[in-house]
Amino acid sequence: MNAPSADDLEALIVRFGERISGLAPGARSYTPGASVEVLRTYADAFAPNFVVWLATAWNGAQSPLAREICRTNLLTEVGEDHPRMLREFVGPLVERFAGGPSAELDPILRKITSLTANRLDALLVVAGVESASVRFMPWVAEAASSLDSRSSRYVELHLAADVSHSGEMVDALRAEARSDALMTSENGGSGALLAVESLVRLIFRPFSLSREAHLRAC
Repeated sequence: MNAPSADDLEALIVRFGERISGLAPGARSYTPGASVEVLRTYADAFAPNFVVWLATAWNGAQSPLAREICRTNLLTEVGEDHPRMLREFVGPLVERFAGGPSAELDPILRKITSLTANRLDALLVVAGVESASVRFMPWVAEAASSLDSRSSRYVELHLAADVSHSGEMVDALRAEARSDALMTSENGGSGALLAVESLVRLIFRPFSLSREAHLRAC
């Protein structure tokens, strides 16, 4: 089996973006409780894990460009303490509503983390998360507004930065695919993006659940 080409990897990201684009309607279509459940699961998934996945991608990358892109983004995430910023944004909202972590979250996170042992899959995971963030950060901003959130720094930073970060990660994937060190035995593929897609679907599932409850009550 041949190693994936730069064009193959970029096409995977494009198709991933197309698949997830319609998963969440406007935030105001959600009940307040469902919006908070989305944000709770989002924070539970990414606050403790995204920096780890990014560091793994940086550590495994072989091409100078991919390493530099991961290093720069990692320094930003850690230097500005985005995990803390995310918790401070979501925490006060979660306190207003009963609920708890999704029991289905941990298996998906373990699957994603195991996939990052493959260095190409690690880059695909990070690229997938960045691509998803471009599409859903506007939803997060709308939800924060509708819930009268008083902590908007996390949202403001990511609304501004995620488009460039997503493009940079595609550049990193293309550079890694061209690297002479990429051996066919290290093939990555769509499995990493399917795992990220499963995570995105879980995060935004409260909309379908709240809609079903509404329909049953009618």
